[in-house]
Amino acid sequence: MLDAGLIKTDADCYQERCRRTHDELRHWCRQNDVPVTVDGRVSEKIAAQIAGYSDEYFMNMRKIGAGPPWYRLSAGDGRFSYRLSDIASWIENLRQENEK
Repeated sequence: MLDAGLIKTDADCYQERCRRTHDELRHWCRQNDVPVTVDGRVSEKIAAQIAGYSDEYFMNMRKIGAGPPWYRLSAGDGRFSYRLSDIASWIENLRQENEK
């Protein structure tokens, strides 16, 4: 008989991936001397760089509601900022599983 405490659900796996991605983003920011606010936000320019998009494309994604959640609070340069945890969740939501 399997111990129910050892079975991981899809939600558990998703949360684990989000935590791991968030940790990797924080580590990257530290290694690259990227300013991160006390509550874990980075500027829109940095968020675009993390996601692999141009600043303009990422800004347009915000305008049409296709990007990660954002704040109308500065985190360095610019008026808008993004929490690293939100970027990590957004990235993991874009993950595609192989179809069988």
